[in-house]
Formats: sequence, structure tokens, C-alpha cells
Amino acid sequence: MARDMVFIFSSVYFLLVRPAVSDRFCPSGLFLPNENVQVVVIFSHDSSYAIDVQNKLMITQTFSVVDIFDAGASLPSSTYLQKYHAALVFGSNFASAALGTVLADYWDFGGGVVIAFDANQGSSLQGRINTDYILMNGASSWDFSNESLGMIFEPTSPLLLNVTTLRAATALYSLGGIVNQGVVVASWSNGRPLVVQRVR
Repeated sequence: MARDMVFIFSSVYFLLVRPAVSDRFCPSGLFLPNENVQVVVIFSHDSSYAIDVQNKLMITQTFSVVDIFDAGASLPSSTYLQKYHAALVFGSNFASAALGTVLADYWDFGGGVVIAFDANQGSSLQGRINTDYILMNGASSWDFSNESLGMIFEPTSPLLLNVTTLRAATALYSLGGIVNQGVVVASWSNGRPLVVQRVR
């Protein structure tokens, strides 16, 4: 089964792929490098954060296009999102409560979605993605501390391909529980979830 709804509880971002049957995808489900893979970073913070993520994703040479979209200013349409294989979402104070439903529709139609802090906290995202797809109880409290990579529960997951170490001076993590069929792929060294995904 393809696993493609991912929540990252950190300021470190991993981008998962669109689940599709195509020769553009390797068996692990990851995009093959330089195969015209187009992704979008949806944000609502200072654009310098989004540009930083955009640059880091381009450095991987996995993506032919990494666009950014300021959802703090306007709502991306379903038509706009359909040209991308996957979307990474972070921030809060989005311009429209409908963003969550647009993202849920996009996922339903085959798009890959990654929700990173703090879009997955509290009521940042509204609509169907919050009710049907959120993988941790976002209404619960959060904490932060100096942490490193803890247990990897799914060592063959493409999400952690070639990941052997990870450290964050300020690791942000939820104190909430797993919901909506979420599966913990990896945890922080304190045991709190770091990467959670859902089986489609």
C-alpha cells in the first residue's frame, strides 16, 4: 500500500511523494531524481522560511520544480495544486479556513501531502484535513527540547532513506496521541513521534 500522508513534528522537513502507478517512481515510492517532479511549499510565515526550504529541496536534485505559495495571503485552488506531485505545508494563520478541505481533496485525487509544524497544531488547518486526515491530536499541548533521532520503527521506509543521524537544538513535538490510522515511522530520542504517516 502507498503511504503518503505524512506529519513531521519538527523544524526539519522531509517530503514524501505522490502515490501513483508510473515509471517515474521507483519501487520504494520515492521520486526518481531528475524526473520532472514538481512540488510546492505552502506557507504562512515570513517568506524567507519558505525560500530556505525551497533552496534546500532544490539542492537534493530530486525535484525539477519547487515553487512556494503564500497561503497567509490567499487560498490555492484545487486546479493550482493539481500541477504538483506533492505539497509541503507549514505555518499558521492561513488566509482561508478552506485550505484544509482543498488539501484533503488534493490528497484524495492522488497528491502527496506533508504537514509540518506548526500547521498541524491546534486549529491551524480547518476543514476535512483536520477532521479526517490529521494524524496526531493537534489540540494537545506542545513542548520542545534538545533532541536527536530516536527509534526508527520502519527501517525500510523511503522517508528515512539514508537518514542515520538527526539532531535539533529545539525539537518541537506534540504531546498528543496518534489518530486517524497514523503510523509512527520514527521518534525523537525522548520517545515522542517525529515522523507519522498514514496508509492510503
